[in-house]
Amino acid sequence: ATRPKGRISDETLQVALKRLKDHGVTWVSMHTIGDPLANPKLEVIFKELRKYKIKAGISTNGLLLYKHIKILQKYVDVCPNIKFSIDGASKRTYEKIRHKGKWDDLIKNLELSNKYLKKYNVPIRIHMTVSKDNCNEIGKFICLYKGNFNNLVR
Repeated sequence: ATRPKGRISDETLQVALKRLKDHGVTWVSMHTIGDPLANPKLEVIFKELRKYKIKAGISTNGLLLYKHIKILQKYVDVCPNIKFSIDGASKRTYEKIRHKGKWDDLIKNLELSNKYLKKYNVPIRIHMTVSKDNCNEIGKFICLYKGNFNNLVR
């Protein structure tokens, strides 16, 4: 991306949330450029979303879930679903595609989500962007993740 890197200021967040609320928005998605779990102000954002009665779904690569599991439990009313973007069903493929991502860390975090979020009925979805590097793992992907999570996004 060519845009400057940074995080939303508190003032901009307030203006944005007020405008969303004024226009009747009750749901937003946090994803795309930058993992929401990498934002050190995640709890502040969730607190403000709660104040405006706006829910947020997040899309994450899952690698930082361990840092935020307590926040996700605390704000399950604000963030009632999580989508993991996982582009491989094997260690080799996953680590090739997810630069600096470690398969073992991913699996530990997926297990954390099952252990700590499933009791809140948080739908956990797994998403795979198919590419030439992982198209041979589509069947393995479905089998690997289907039995472990309550919803599977294909």
